Amino acid sequence: MLTRASLQSGLLLVAIAGSALPLSSAGQARSPFDGRWSIEAVADPSRCSVRYTVAVQVANGEISGAYFGAIARGAVDSNGKLILRIDMVRANGALAASTGLGRWKSPTCNGTWTARRAQG
Repeated sequence: MLTRASLQSGLLLVAIAGSALPLSSAGQARSPFDGRWSIEAVADPSRCSVRYTVAVQVANGEISGAYFGAIARGAVDSNGKLILRIDMVRANGALAASTGLGRWKSPTCNGTWTARRAQG
């Protein structure tokens, strides 16, 4: 059953995933983090039980999108540091050349996220 807490947790995961990849309008990479990424968000078991995997992209370091009816907003800087907000979910962390990790938090749940650059 989908609850508000699990929806918010899922939104956070998607948002985190989206914050990991910038693409230029011409389709050429402009930062080391451009491209497609797969993000897995996992809730801390003591608070709730949620796990989501999503595919995302980021354009020129700006994170945006609509996930489960919520708007994602955030950014990833040239060093890979990212900050993301989806509805009441907040996420932060960092990306490296092909992976990333961080934490997310909602009013009712929290957890970690990991990212992998998509192949191809």
